[in-house]
Amino acid sequence: RGLSIDSSQEEKARVLHQYVCNLPYTPDPTGMERMQDPERLATKIMAGDTPQTDCDDLSVLLSAMARAAGIPSSISFLDTDGDGIIDHAMTVMMVNGQVVHAETTTPDKPLGWRPEAKLEEVLPMST
Repeated sequence: RGLSIDSSQEEKARVLHQYVCNLPYTPDPTGMERMQDPERLATKIMAGDTPQTDCDDLSVLLSAMARAAGIPSSISFLDTDGDGIIDHAMTVMMVNGQVVHAETTTPDKPLGWRPEAKLEEVLPMST
């Protein structure tokens, strides 16, 4: 189902989240952190390329798309294994005045799901 300018923030957030969740997830090579520019990533996707994306690439892409749709968003960095080191990134959006987490690496996690984390650092929200 398509979105329109009149679609609610919640509807926009859900559709964008579902779209990004269905992009392929490929972890970075061991010992290496690669970050992709969301505009270049979107250009690859629109050209029909199958991008290799990890959690930070997907979360930055979703945040950029949400901002373009008028939804304040940011990136959350988490320590999911309790070792004190950030090991995961995900999108956070402000939907109808509520902070909503958006996991982008697995299509079966609904909008609002967040993994257990010992530490979470959220960058400032912006549109």
